[in-house]
Amino acid sequence: MEACNRGIFDEPIQVRELERYAADHGSRPMTTAPWRSQRIAIIGSGPAGLSAAYHLAKLGYLVTLFEANDELGGVLRMGIPAYRLPRSVLEAEINYILDHGAIAHTGVRVDRKMLHQM
Repeated sequence: MEACNRGIFDEPIQVRELERYAADHGSRPMTTAPWRSQRIAIIGSGPAGLSAAYHLAKLGYLVTLFEANDELGGVLRMGIPAYRLPRSVLEAEINYILDHGAIAHTGVRVDRKMLHQM
């Protein structure tokens, strides 16, 4: 890993440790309830789906997540080992998104027929 470019001026800092401290000790925005009439469906609950659900729910949309697996998280849950991303942290992040009013349906595989019924 290369040193921080702050070393040009005085001495480098450990950015990763600062970001981790901020994530562990910082506060989060209050959750909001959906207030818009539009509904948005998101297929897949991997990093992109969860991020989209969070930001759209913060904007007041009623978001519904459809996940084919039995648990939310996609590659965060299936591809990243628990020692790299503790499951308690993953669950807390997912629950924070759901607290914003996003609704999740697991074990649902969305196909063309289902899309036409929506």
